[in-house]
Amino acid sequence: MHKPISPSAHSKDLPEDGLPPWERQILGLEALSKLTKRFSSHPDFQQLIDVLLMTLSGQFSVANSFAVLRQPSFYNLRSSFFATGKFKTNLLLASLKMTPDHCRYFLENRSVRQVRELELSSESARLGFILAECDVALVCPLSHNEEFFGIIGLGKRVTKKPYEKEDLELLTTVIDTITPLMAISHLFWEIASLNSWYI
Repeated sequence: MHKPISPSAHSKDLPEDGLPPWERQILGLEALSKLTKRFSSHPDFQQLIDVLLMTLSGQFSVANSFAVLRQPSFYNLRSSFFATGKFKTNLLLASLKMTPDHCRYFLENRSVRQVRELELSSESARLGFILAECDVALVCPLSHNEEFFGIIGLGKRVTKKPYEKEDLELLTTVIDTITPLMAISHLFWEIASLNSWYI
């Protein structure tokens, strides 16, 4: 089992509520730096996403998180699903497909947002209903070079505290920092998967 990347030992004893937003941001970026270093020495895409989800879960005190990733250029390929906690066995989340409508919506609305704030319409509204039904609280769109390639979802916090504006800003910083690495790694992973399937 992969361990989440945690900030330095000296920061582990500090209560979450006692940290100002800028310190939480520094700790989050430090964890990402360690994640990137680990991935560069052992490039395993599955492990990258698993550790990223566990790191986000630890940083934001959530037990359940998931990622649905698709290759931007290939609409007909099935999505890749990764999850922690009870989301691992959630068949509704595992079967999510990112449609062209979702891609347009999330490219126009790139910010991290509460699921209840999603303004999806027509057929794409089903995504919002599924996320709400599965107790997903936050959605983080993933895009790189003007192409949408998936979402990360976080469940409700184990502390029962609501997500604050500072949490959304920190999550946005973390996602913006790691997205280029995820996009490029996902592309190579998909190419390797296609090659192994066709060869």
